[in-house]
Amino acid sequence: MNASVDPAAAVRHVAKHPWFERAARLGYVANGVLHATVGILAAFVAAGGKAEADQGGAMGALAEQPFGMVLLWICAIGALLLGLWSLAQAFLPENELKGRLKSAAISVSFLAVGFTFGRFAVGIPSDSGKTATSFSGEMMKTGLGRGLLIALGLGCWPWPATTSTRVPPGSS
Repeated sequence: MNASVDPAAAVRHVAKHPWFERAARLGYVANGVLHATVGILAAFVAAGGKAEADQGGAMGALAEQPFGMVLLWICAIGALLLGLWSLAQAFLPENELKGRLKSAAISVSFLAVGFTFGRFAVGIPSDSGKTATSFSGEMMKTGLGRGLLIALGLGCWPWPATTSTRVPPGSS
């Protein structure tokens, strides 16, 4: 192993690599597929049908479709890549603290969605309400977890736009 490798420089190089950013955009597609499916299920329920119009119901419905498992794997990979990209952005020192905290919170969110897609892809479905509750409960047991949940909440708040050196995937 080369002792002269700078881990921060390696993270910076990977985080700013254009192919990593392009691949991470697949996470936005996964998020769109998930929310569109939830919306379709909600409309079905509103019309009198019986379905679970939540994250678990959406992933279950996707799994039942032709090529559904392939779609679940693609979405799992995309969400995990976006989670890793956001995590790398959180460690870039040139980003301001608020942006770094927001990136960390976003990474937790997309990594959780990616793992949930992966669980459904391997045939281990879960109740999304119980999973989200237990995930949040486990995070609240540690100071870092509480901080990330707070940062996620603040990151979703409609704060005024500020200038930042960070360029999210898809905006370049």
